[in-house]
Amino acid sequence: MSKLKTKLIVGMVVFVLAILAMTLSVYAANENVSNVKVVKMGSDYIVYIKECQKEAFKFAFLSELTDPLVWRDSEEDSKGNWIIYIDSDIIDEYFDAGDPVYLWVEKSGGTLILDEEEFFLSDFIDMVEISAVEKITQIIKVTPKTEVIKTEVIDGATYLESVGKLVITNPPGTYEFQIKDLTNPDYARFFALAEIISQDFKGYNTMFAKLEVLQEFIQLNKKLFEGLNAADWKLAVDEQIYQPENIKYVVWIRNTSGTLVDVQFMYPFEDNQRITDQELVETRLPVMGEDDTLLIVLGGLIVAIGIMSVVVIRLSKKEKTGK
Repeated sequence: MSKLKTKLIVGMVVFVLAILAMTLSVYAANENVSNVKVVKMGSDYIVYIKECQKEAFKFAFLSELTDPLVWRDSEEDSKGNWIIYIDSDIIDEYFDAGDPVYLWVEKSGGTLILDEEEFFLSDFIDMVEISAVEKITQIIKVTPKTEVIKTEVIDGATYLESVGKLVITNPPGTYEFQIKDLTNPDYARFFALAEIISQDFKGYNTMFAKLEVLQEFIQLNKKLFEGLNAADWKLAVDEQIYQPENIKYVVWIRNTSGTLVDVQFMYPFEDNQRITDQELVETRLPVMGEDDTLLIVLGGLIVAIGIMSVVVIRLSKKEKTGK
């Protein structure tokens, strides 16, 4: 009988406990939610319009509907995304009074994309939250390994019956874990989103789509972590966590003082693989660890989505114009 050979692939998404405790701003229930994404960067905001990402447009804000529209031009970042950049001047003019603010967006040729839509500056994804996603693998480090529990030779080929495990390597301490399979749809989606982000958003070609993925990932991370049962934490004996079955798992890890929290994503090896038939999962990362194991890392996220380039371009323009 063929034996199972386990291959473990681990992707680590690390969140500082303080970030996990943050409340993601909830989008208001209005027609405009699916068409607009707002990113908060310090005191400024970047607005992405779903239907105007790759072409210039004009926009106007009003806090008093009786006032005439003052059209402004969108701006382009180094990734070719056209955006609304809300700086202190726009905030002072329209948002400081606390009154409802309305948004118009017009494409070239005069086509209105948004027409007197109420706009909520408080509905944003904070760059602090995005930066927290990028800190993966830097808090609690683990090494994925396989532990052989039985070998068998069949027709001259050696088969291994192995079990996958995580070995916590740094920082020193005592750790607890909870391991979850993907039977819960939220965990299945959480796992899938981690894969999308780790592959540089492959298949998600617009900034708007990438921000949708990030927002959902951040929300699920918070929801799932807060939904963990306190009584289900188990001690990681000898800093090792074993894979119960040859299936995908999400593994939460924390130190016993509760100051560090990680979440790992474990993959199974395919059934009936000979020891000489090492089949690697495609990834943008080099092979790391042992047993041909790959680590999926979400680092480089800020560069990948290119949001910071918006600020760099605006600063460069200000230096040239003195405005």
